[in-house]
Amino acid sequence: TDSEMTAIGFLLIVCNVIGIVTERRRQRAARKQFLLNEELSHSVDRLDQELADRDHTEALFRNSEERHRRLVELSPDGIIVVDDGFVAFANPSAARILGHDSIDDLMGREIVSFLHEDVRAIATTRRISVLESGDPAPVMEQRWLCADGQDIFVDSTATQIPWQSQTAILVVFRDVTERKKIDRMKSDFISTVSHELRTPLTSIRGALGLITGGAVGDV
Repeated sequence: TDSEMTAIGFLLIVCNVIGIVTERRRQRAARKQFLLNEELSHSVDRLDQELADRDHTEALFRNSEERHRRLVELSPDGIIVVDDGFVAFANPSAARILGHDSIDDLMGREIVSFLHEDVRAIATTRRISVLESGDPAPVMEQRWLCADGQDIFVDSTATQIPWQSQTAILVVFRDVTERKKIDRMKSDFISTVSHELRTPLTSIRGALGLITGGAVGDV
């Protein structure tokens, strides 16, 4: 009948509409999923790049740290880190200059225990000044003590550095004992030569004075 045909036609139209709507929803969902996948892919790529960059930075830092560590270990100068008055780090040259077999002999000891009593007060004042002002201490000649109790002379300087989330003092020192001995020998030699030169000159001057004074008669 006509009414049945109309109903069937309406149902077909509805089914078509439903199919179109469903397809469009599917397409939108697929598009949204595609965009999400694209964004996720970009995010993963960015994360991979950031991880690669971080690994590269960490590798550079480790290489730089290793180079600095090697420079400190191979330095002919003694290097000590003083944390709150105690030795927190020392390089092999520090132990060698101070006559110790190992850096372990220095670790944890008060820095003043390596200083001659005549310089302990001024060294403590310098350390406090560096901590408070942040300015490095100028090079100063000081008397330090070796493991056997013998005095040595060193040129030392100190500066402030960050150390394990706080502030410490980096002390760099060089043994100048031999240089002082050579300087003293030069000074003694010059003094002796000057004395020896003055002695005959004095005798000659005295003799000339006698002659000009007529002590030996007419000349």
